[in-house]
Amino acid sequence: MKRLIILLFLVNIGLFLATLLCYIAPYANPSSKLWPLTFFGTGYFYLLIANVLFVGLWIVLKKKYWLLSIMVILAGAFHINSYVGLNSKNKEASPDSFKIMTYNIGGLQTYGPQSRKRRKVKIDKLIKFLNERTTPEILCLQEYSWVKFFAEELKYDHVIKNKGVAIYTSYQVMDKGKIEFRNSFNAAVWADLKINEEIVRVYNMHLQSNSVSKEAEDLISVPGIQTLRGVRLVLAKVKWATSKRASQARLVAKHISGSPYPVIVCGDFNDTPQSYTFRKISNGLINSFKEKGRGLGITYAGKIPGLHIDHILLDERFEVERHIITKEAMSDHYPVTCRISF
Repeated sequence: MKRLIILLFLVNIGLFLATLLCYIAPYANPSSKLWPLTFFGTGYFYLLIANVLFVGLWIVLKKKYWLLSIMVILAGAFHINSYVGLNSKNKEASPDSFKIMTYNIGGLQTYGPQSRKRRKVKIDKLIKFLNERTTPEILCLQEYSWVKFFAEELKYDHVIKNKGVAIYTSYQVMDKGKIEFRNSFNAAVWADLKINEEIVRVYNMHLQSNSVSKEAEDLISVPGIQTLRGVRLVLAKVKWATSKRASQARLVAKHISGSPYPVIVCGDFNDTPQSYTFRKISNGLINSFKEKGRGLGITYAGKIPGLHIDHILLDERFEVERHIITKEAMSDHYPVTCRISF
C-alpha cells in the first residue's frame, strides 16, 4: 500500500507540473521552440478533471496530499469558466438585441453510396433547425457550400464570402473585406453592418486545422511500431498547424485593432481558450461563453472529445444576454449562438 501511495504521489506531482505548463501555454509562441506547450494548453480540460479526481482520492485515503491539486486548481481558477459555464439564468431578450450564430458545417459533407441523398437529409435538418429556433440575424458559417441555397432558404439579403467562410445577414452592409492567409485554404471575412443605427464590424474566420482526427483514432487501434509512427506524424502535423494558426491569429488581431467600430469575432479557431491563438485574438474582447455559458463548453463533436474551439468574442460595449451551444449532431461541430445587445 505504501508503494502505491508513493507512486500516486509521484503521478500527482507530474500532474501538478503539467497543469502549471498549461497556464504558461497561451504565452508561448507556437512558432518558437516552445511549441510543445500547445499540448498542455489543449489538455486543460483533462488536467482539471484529473486534479479534481486526485483531490477526491486523497480525501478518501485521508492524506493531506490533496492540497497539491487544490493549489494548482486555484492558481488557474479564472480559466475554469472558459470550459465550464457556471452562469445563472439567461437574461430576457431586450427589444434591441440580435442573434449571431457561428457554425462549422463541414460535417454536412457525406461520401460513398447515396452521399447526395444523405447530404440532402442533413441540409434539410439544418434548415429546419435554424427556422425552428428563429433564424439568427447574423449567421457565420465555416466550410460552407451551397451559398445561394442557404441565402434563399433562410431569406438573407447579403452573403459575404471567401474560401469557405461566409457571413449571412439582412442588415445593411456598409463595407466588407477579406483577410487572406498565406499558403492556406483557410481565410477570414469581415463586414461593417448597420445594426440599430450603429455600425458594427463582424468577423468570421476559420483558422488552420491540426487535421489529426484520423491519426488520433489510429493510435488507439494500431499497436506497436505503427503507433510510434503515428505519434511522430501527429506531432509533425500539430507543430506545423499551430505555427500556421499563430501567424493567422496575429494577422487577424492586427486587423481587429484597426477597426473603427465595435467588433464581433466569430469562427472555428481550431484552438481552445488555453492557446496562444485565442489569447492573441481575444485581447481586449469579451468571451461570450464566459459571460453567459452554462454547462460544458464543448463545441467539437468529432473523434477527439472535450474540445472548445468555436468561439464568439465581443467588444466591451456589448452585453451578452444568452450563449447557447446546441448539441445537434449535424456536423463534427456544434452550432454556437449568442444573443447580444448594445
